[in-house]
Amino acid sequence: MQSAIDAFLEHLRSEKRASKHTISNYGRDLRGLHSFLLDKRGKEPKLRDVDVYSLRGWLGALARTHAPASTARAIAAVRTFFKHARRSGRIEKDPTELLASPKVRRPLPTLVSQSAAAEIVETPDKLRDRAALELMYGSGLRVSELCGLDVGDVQPGASGLGIAVEPVPFLAELSRRGVKAAVFEGVAVA
Repeated sequence: MQSAIDAFLEHLRSEKRASKHTISNYGRDLRGLHSFLLDKRGKEPKLRDVDVYSLRGWLGALARTHAPASTARAIAAVRTFFKHARRSGRIEKDPTELLASPKVRRPLPTLVSQSAAAEIVETPDKLRDRAALELMYGSGLRVSELCGLDVGDVQPGASGLGIAVEPVPFLAELSRRGVKAAVFEGVAVA
């Protein structure tokens, strides 16, 4: 198995031109798998003897000591290694096909308090900028959605913006006031 790992790392280095960090991390993960299998079996593991159950055992041990993101990277390394081993004819069946990846939780975005949002909206001197911020905050638009709006997309008095793809309702009176002041009372928005 060690010779297959060395050949794979050389393949990453010379043919795939992977970064030195990728090669180092993949090498560490694969040496960890090799060491785990060596400890469990008491002899040099053969690549063809590795099955999904031994991989799950290794991942279980890894998950107790590593963060989910590190475990996910280790799974990626092992999957890539076994795909390469199969393509190069070292094994007939890839044991990683039935391997599940752990869920990597991403932190929730921080929310702006109502008073901080009001301060942000009231800061701009230009009516156009204030209207844009009020519209984003009051209706939940993303910046890209706001930038894609045309004057014809905004219909005062309507329950939504009237966007053809997905109408976005005004959720706050301040948005209605700001857009009306900026667009319909003669102030250029663009």
